[in-house]
Amino acid sequence: MHLVLNTEAANRLPRREGAALLHAAEGCSIKASARKMNCGTENVKSARNNLFWKLDAPNITAAVAEGFRRGYLKYIPAIALCFLTLLGGGDEQMRYNRVARTVRIVRIREAS
Repeated sequence: MHLVLNTEAANRLPRREGAALLHAAEGCSIKASARKMNCGTENVKSARNNLFWKLDAPNITAAVAEGFRRGYLKYIPAIALCFLTLLGGGDEQMRYNRVARTVRIVRIREAS
């Protein structure tokens, strides 16, 4: 299962806040989130604080739970990604590379 932002529901959140919520749900620290988002730790802290206010959550764990309840976050089964990317065939390593690349693309597109 791969965790992604539900773009239809998450359109109500700014891109940085959506990315901060996704990374928090993945278990990333503020510093790790900042690295993934290519920004400073203060930007991530600010995005998380905005999420606390918007989701009426006292901490990041409650914000992630509320994000799931409101439909901002969802899981995509890995098998769905495999069917989407493996229709062309090819050797095992090529198939693996396509799946890995697609997972990164899905996460980037869903996060924006």
